[in-house]
Amino acid sequence: MEALAVAAAESGWLAFLLEKDIWVVWALQILTAMADSGRLRGDFPSFPELRARISQLEVQCNAIARSFA
Repeated sequence: MEALAVAAAESGWLAFLLEKDIWVVWALQILTAMADSGRLRGDFPSFPELRARISQLEVQCNAIARSFA
């Protein structure tokens, strides 16, 4: 948590928004590993579609964050 506080202080971003970014990156890494290993089956979106959706969500989250700044 100390690293998160330092990153928030240096970047000017709120700590909970930085933490959200950390979780998004972690989730993408897990999903990528699962997709690469063939463990994702069924009606899941393709990786490019998933990345596009997450990018859209990130843009929306960043817009919300800027509205608080």
